[in-house]
Amino acid sequence: MRRLISLLLLLGTTSFLAAQGNIPCKEAKCPEYQTFMEQGKLYMAEEKYLEALTEFQAAQVAARICDCDTYAVPAELINASANAIVAQKQAAIDAQARAQKAEGRAQTALDQVSANEKALQQALKEIKVAKAEAEASLQQAKKLVNAFYFYADRFALAFGEIEDRKAYYFIDKNGDEAAKLGRWTKGEQFDYSGFAEVGKDGINYLLDTMGNTYRVAFSVAELSPDTLVDIRALDLRSAFFIIFPDDIITTLTQLEVLLLDGRGGVFSVDPFLKSNLSKIVHFQKLKYLSLRDRELDSLPMYFILLTNLEFLDLSGNQFPESEKARIKAFLPNVNIKF
Repeated sequence: MRRLISLLLLLGTTSFLAAQGNIPCKEAKCPEYQTFMEQGKLYMAEEKYLEALTEFQAAQVAARICDCDTYAVPAELINASANAIVAQKQAAIDAQARAQKAEGRAQTALDQVSANEKALQQALKEIKVAKAEAEASLQQAKKLVNAFYFYADRFALAFGEIEDRKAYYFIDKNGDEAAKLGRWTKGEQFDYSGFAEVGKDGINYLLDTMGNTYRVAFSVAELSPDTLVDIRALDLRSAFFIIFPDDIITTLTQLEVLLLDGRGGVFSVDPFLKSNLSKIVHFQKLKYLSLRDRELDSLPMYFILLTNLEFLDLSGNQFPESEKARIKAFLPNVNIKF
């Protein structure tokens, strides 16, 4: 209606505009043309293509009435709005087709669910029963697992038949075998040192929690020429009168673990141990050294020569705080336990 009234008013002024000739509409003083064009461009920007086309067509009529340039309305604007209208219509048709297909699939699925409802209910009942049985089994398994001693809350020794052979092995808190710790014909729990004594084929080892094994001797007397080169650990805990013969010192160069713990009290004071401490530095590959409960009150500076040492257990001794600070200072890269 707005456009019709505007165009009728415009007809009344034709006599004045006719004299202007075929000139640009901007110069012909045709405000209706300008209004229609501006509104059409706004509609295009808002993607209201049908409204935009109507405005551009009205602008064409205004241009003819004003007797200004008949090409005042660019053809591309009309074509763009017309093409956009066609595209919108096609998009609506495509969307409707997709909706119909989706509705068909939904109905098919609904029919299938209805047909299988009884089977579904039966399956849910069976699942509920199986879940209850599994929960009961899990609780029983937890009771069994909790009955084990777990070193550092991680691993426990177990014994049983695995792959038709009886063996010692280690389990985690889930009750699963810790495969990296191996299977053994002889086995003991991990103790405070972080090692477990295990054995296979008549050979004893110390096993750490990473699965590393160290062939071990439990006395200096066990170190024969045949085994000396293979020994990587010495467990001399609670031993008294510890003496390292020179031939052992020079041959046992591959030693990585040395346990020299005392038993506490008078049995911890070993005059031979203190005099033999200097020989320990000859074990250049030593990584783990334990001197627990040996009534020590100082540690010689020459322990700095143990360049591969990673862990040093000095707990249960008589070190003053100043000596502890001194030891930490000259062994900065060693994990020390006081």
